[in-house]
Amino acid sequence: MSDEFNEEEKSENEFGPFGTGVKPIRFRFLMMHSHIFTFLTLLCSVPLILTGWYFLYWNYLETESPFVELTKLPAALGSAGNEIAFRVRDRGTGLFSYEVKMVQGEKTVILVKKEFPKAKEEELLTLYINAKAEGMNEGEANVIVTAKDRAFQTNTSIFPVTLRVDFQAPTVEFLIGEKVVNKGGSGFVCYKVSETADILSGVTIGSSIFPGQAAKGLHADFTAFPNVYCAFFPVTNGLTANSDTVRLFIRDAAGNLSGLDRVLDLKAVANRSLTLNLPQALVESFESETKKTLDKTAYEKAEDLLSPLYVRPKAQVFWSGPFRHPQGQMTWSFGDNLTYTKPQGGDFQIESHEYFYELPERSAIRAVSDGVVIYSDTLGPYGKTLILDHGFGVSTMYSHILMPMKREGDRVNAGDEIAAAGRTGVALESGYGYAVRIHGVAVRVSDWEDSSFFKSFYSDRVSELRKKLGVREVRYLD
Repeated sequence: MSDEFNEEEKSENEFGPFGTGVKPIRFRFLMMHSHIFTFLTLLCSVPLILTGWYFLYWNYLETESPFVELTKLPAALGSAGNEIAFRVRDRGTGLFSYEVKMVQGEKTVILVKKEFPKAKEEELLTLYINAKAEGMNEGEANVIVTAKDRAFQTNTSIFPVTLRVDFQAPTVEFLIGEKVVNKGGSGFVCYKVSETADILSGVTIGSSIFPGQAAKGLHADFTAFPNVYCAFFPVTNGLTANSDTVRLFIRDAAGNLSGLDRVLDLKAVANRSLTLNLPQALVESFESETKKTLDKTAYEKAEDLLSPLYVRPKAQVFWSGPFRHPQGQMTWSFGDNLTYTKPQGGDFQIESHEYFYELPERSAIRAVSDGVVIYSDTLGPYGKTLILDHGFGVSTMYSHILMPMKREGDRVNAGDEIAAAGRTGVALESGYGYAVRIHGVAVRVSDWEDSSFFKSFYSDRVSELRKKLGVREVRYLD
């Protein structure tokens, strides 16, 4: 009986109860190693659980509010309207909506309101706000940005900005300035403003703006008059009629603007026409080094590169008298019409923005007045170039030099050696180019280096301003 039972158990253990020929896993083995299978199952489940939780959290359960950033803000809101810009962002569930409103007392104006049909991570918004047209009064108003995300329990960000509302335009009063000017020359005016905080003032001619600075930057005598400003401006050759005007202007922090026109009596100055033959070797060298065609566009691009230098003019003058006359023999001057001929064709014409003085190579070039170096680098067809800032937007430029002796930021005095004469860029002879610029626009140098011109253009005007303001001028005995 015992032998039969053992034989039957053996048969079932080896072939299974159904005679399939598959050896069954022992139940006892499963019991002994069940913790291993449980651990492996849990281990495989962890990534799935974490992924599910991550998805659930960032799509429904996240608690982080949308991010609101102010990217452009006016100092105040004026009658002409102002731009204000925001960035709203939500990198979790994404943006659901935003709203911008203006609130003053009991009055609320919805400026913009937007809902997104599906999640959006970021939105940039620029608004043009005309507080006067929206019925606001002078005083303070709040601009409020509200952004909401798409979380299960909506997260909300509220970003308020308090701005001053000011509809009163400032005023400008003319004090001194010449009426008769030469084309291509320099202009100089002084004026009184009704506001001094956060203003922009100066002169406009056509679409060009030439900012003014507080008169105390001209001389310490004017420190007691913070509302008196002065501005230099170029009388561009582009002005064609004697009815052309200079407009004094002032714009306050809220964008309120007012102005005063001054009619100019323009005197024409004759310009020469010269033809300059470019050697093929010079053309090939220039185009090989710059990877650009030598034509009128090359000069225009060089001028564009200089524009950022003149954005923030220094608020004080460094000069104390007329500029020194440049050394060397002049071959062409500012305003001359130059025709460049190229051996293989492609001739082009430009109006010269500089004077060119011949000097032996490596001869010292000296500063014509006190100033600060604001540029020392290579500049397209002008070659190696150095520029000095003399304050109030007035600068001098030395081009085609062999090498600069000063670096950007260096302070120099009149007569200091600043460069060596060379033949770089589009220069046919050894020497250097020289230009006086006002807010980046080249002008004739006579107003600055001729003692009688400088006296009538500048010194006498400053003396006249002293008299207008009741400032006693101190004169020292020789």
